[in-house]
Amino acid sequence: MELVTGLAQLHATDVIAFIRKDGKIRCSDFNLLPNKSISSTAWVSIHVNKCDTELKMLNNQQQGCFQFPGGDLRPRSEVLSTIPLTKGKNLIEFHLLEVTSDPVVCSASLWLLDETDRLVVVDIDGTITRSDVRGLVASQIQGTASFLSNAFTSSNPWAPDLSSAFTADYTHEGVREFL
Repeated sequence: MELVTGLAQLHATDVIAFIRKDGKIRCSDFNLLPNKSISSTAWVSIHVNKCDTELKMLNNQQQGCFQFPGGDLRPRSEVLSTIPLTKGKNLIEFHLLEVTSDPVVCSASLWLLDETDRLVVVDIDGTITRSDVRGLVASQIQGTASFLSNAFTSSNPWAPDLSSAFTADYTHEGVREFL
């Protein structure tokens, strides 16, 4: 994700989308957070891979985020299928539709995957979470440790220690020392 250009500030997180076997596309929330200086009636238009889309979001100051019409944080599958997405990394740009002296644009990535793709996600505070993209992020740390120990080869001498950290002490501090 990147910071914005312009005086008013927006913050966006990356989106993970996956193509189901039936061809429908599902995605995680489009998290777009405004600075308090942005009007409660502000809209953003969403561009994907430098192409304009029909997607627009409205600032909901009570919730502290932008939402699609109807209050959703995710676009409908039918709308997602009309967007020019490519497998892998796609660029999302949120263009603030308020009159300001400088254009306000915030960007993030949208990762398009097949529902059978497997991921290991490492977030900024050093924790590791497993997801197979079809369901929820793994909630059982033992499953994560098992997956990780299978994912690493003997060329990574710290992998067994990392796997042990998950089963014994999966706090941020317990895992961070191995990363």
